Amino acid sequence: MERLVLSCGGFALNAIDELKVEDLGYADSVSQHTLGEERFTFVEGCRNPKSCTVLIKGPNEHVL
Repeated sequence: MERLVLSCGGFALNAIDELKVEDLGYADSVSQHTLGEERFTFVEGCRNPKSCTVLIKGPNEHVL
């Protein structure tokens, strides 16, 4: 949640009752992909990103 807020420029809220347009932030696309048994959410096209994650894949830990 913290990284998503940093990436999109929105604000974290505890309840949707308090939700305003200014709290949402922005992203061109949000998608979810399954790699192996893990699910990853990709947020792309943020206007002013402040966070990122680098995903490195390989057949085993030794190769990585």
